[in-house]
Amino acid sequence: MTEKSKTTETWEAHIKEVTVAPYDFEVCWDHETCVALGATGSCMEDTGKIYIDPDNAVDVVLESLLHEVMHAVWGQTYLDKEFPDGEPDSDGEKMIRTLSPRIYAFLKDNPHYMKAISALGEGKE
Repeated sequence: MTEKSKTTETWEAHIKEVTVAPYDFEVCWDHETCVALGATGSCMEDTGKIYIDPDNAVDVVLESLLHEVMHAVWGQTYLDKEFPDGEPDSDGEKMIRTLSPRIYAFLKDNPHYMKAISALGEGKE
């Protein structure tokens, strides 16, 4: 197991759950499970858990989380029926694998966009 960066530990401490409306997913920072699955992350829609391997570079960790959130979104739409995403070589997985790094880069490169979105959600809790 590699040594975790302080930044990764910070994300682990703060991201314990994500909402993929209308469902909440527990985020499990679990190197061993991800190694067993042969992936940097996995979305288990049936249990409401997203597993992420924290023992990677910060960008890999955060993009993996976005990738797995996209699987959760995929499963809530007709896309899952048209383009199943359950297998590594499936059309849905290929689409998510292609889109998630680009969406991650957009979000990272445009923090003003994220601030605007976050401002819309302020005061809802």
